[in-house]
Amino acid sequence: MGTPLVLTNVRLFTGGADLTGSSNKVEITADYEDKERTTYGDAGWKTRLAGLADPTVTAEGFWEAGDAGMVDDASWAGLGPWTVSPDGATVGGLAYLTWALRGSYTLGGEVGDVAPWSADAKGSWPLARGVIAHPPGTARTSTGDGTAVQLGAVPAGQRLYAALHVLSAAGTTPSLTVTVQSDDASGMASPTTQLTFAAATGRGGQILRTTGSAITDTYYRASWTISGTSPSFLFLVSFGIKQGAHGGVHGPHGRTDRHRDEQLVPVREESGARHRGRGQGGDELRERRLERADRRAQGRQPGHRLHPGLQRRRP
Repeated sequence: MGTPLVLTNVRLFTGGADLTGSSNKVEITADYEDKERTTYGDAGWKTRLAGLADPTVTAEGFWEAGDAGMVDDASWAGLGPWTVSPDGATVGGLAYLTWALRGSYTLGGEVGDVAPWSADAKGSWPLARGVIAHPPGTARTSTGDGTAVQLGAVPAGQRLYAALHVLSAAGTTPSLTVTVQSDDASGMASPTTQLTFAAATGRGGQILRTTGSAITDTYYRASWTISGTSPSFLFLVSFGIKQGAHGGVHGPHGRTDRHRDEQLVPVREESGARHRGRGQGGDELRERRLERADRRAQGRQPGHRLHPGLQRRRP
């Protein structure tokens, strides 16, 4: 049995902002519509299918403004990448990432309060479960490679997702280009580039995913190329694998997908995922059965009773 985690070091990143220092509550949900498809052949048991998925990141904390890395400034970005790490942000640590739209943002309170904020972001891509590939607190001033982590192969129809959060940039004409590479061994002797982010010259965020083709390699790392005069960057990279919709959805024209893309309809994979909405088919079917039972009861002989499971309860 694993050790329960006490939430004392959750890390929250959106776009080019690290909101860890202004957050005291973060929640991630992966909701799926409950679509009932019960038939007579189901032996009296309801059967369901997962409908549209709706990942959400909800957070709250103490309000700050005046810098692109603070919550108020970061809350007007609209669509952007989000990464949540439940226990720090070290390489290989668990991470959840998605491309999401800031759905709501609330600030302000009563007199004397420490100014609060709360917000939620609605996923425009699936919620991928993966790891941290580059930590946010290590400044990079020259080209290099990150530590290889074992993530697993990507079967055909699934995708590799990666998010980049550039938290600071310094120097004269600094430029940072990050790639995600894979190999079949931890030594990364002959790496293959799977994803390439656009060159970054300042604070900001990006997210990418592969097209759905199979990747047989099992080890992955972040690699970066830095140029400029006295450049220095702080950035975080996260990546993970997520199954596509109903066997996989390929990107337009076979290209790697960037930013927004076609809507996915993933099947339910995570046990315990919360469901939004309620299938109406079962309630309607029961109502029709009760109505038929009432009609039949009108012609029954005295002393005949309905089956207990079909009796309508009266107030």
